[in-house]
Amino acid sequence: SNYQFLITKEEISKYATIHSFEPTPKLFANLKHKYGNFDHVFLRNITLANDNKEIDCFQSEPSPTNSCLEPDASLYKDFKLKIAETLDNSTNIKVNGLKLDTWYKENTDGQIIDIVKTDTQGFEYNVIKGGIDSLKENVKLLYFEIQHHDFYKKAIPFYKIYELLYDNGFYYYCHLFSNKRKKYQEIENDVLFVNSKFLKSYDLSCNIKILL
Repeated sequence: SNYQFLITKEEISKYATIHSFEPTPKLFANLKHKYGNFDHVFLRNITLANDNKEIDCFQSEPSPTNSCLEPDASLYKDFKLKIAETLDNSTNIKVNGLKLDTWYKENTDGQIIDIVKTDTQGFEYNVIKGGIDSLKENVKLLYFEIQHHDFYKKAIPFYKIYELLYDNGFYYYCHLFSNKRKKYQEIENDVLFVNSKFLKSYDLSCNIKILL
C-alpha cells in the first residue's frame, strides 16, 4: 500500500475534519476567532488527559510553555533558553481534563482517524495513556513532541512513551524538527509513530509525508 499524507493549510481548510482541544481561555478564544466559523473544525475548551477530572494547568505569556505539568524554571534558565523569562510570571488555573478514549466513544461512530497530533509540553504520556485503546484500534498516525530533559516536573520520559506505544502496535517512524543547544545537544523533537494495524514496517512502498 502507498500512504501519502500531505498536510498544508490550504488542504486542511478544504478537506480535513479537525477536532481541536485547548484548555487555556486566551488560546481557546484565539482558536474560536480564527476557526469558529469553519463547519469542519470542532473546538473544545478542555485538555486531553489520563483521567476525566479537573486538573491544574500552568500558563504563561507568551504561551509555548503552557502545560498541565509544572515547569522547572531553574532548568530552563540553566539551559539559557530565552523562553525561561516567561516562567517567572506563570499562573496556575484549573481546567477540565478528558480521556481521549472517553471523547472517542462519545463523539465518533467508530471512525478511523488519519492522524492525532499533540504538543502538550511534557504531558504527552498522560494524553496517550488516556487514549491508548482508541489510538491502537482507530488511529493511523501519532505525531507528538518529546523533550530530552526534565523541563516539566513529573513528566514521563520518552522511553516510557515508546514502550507504551510499542506494546500497543505502534512503531517508531522518524524524528522531525529537532531543537538543539550549541549545535549538537538535543533538547526536543517532534516524532512520528505509525500504527502497524494500518501500515506495516516491512512495507517498503509506504510513502508518508508531513508538511506543516
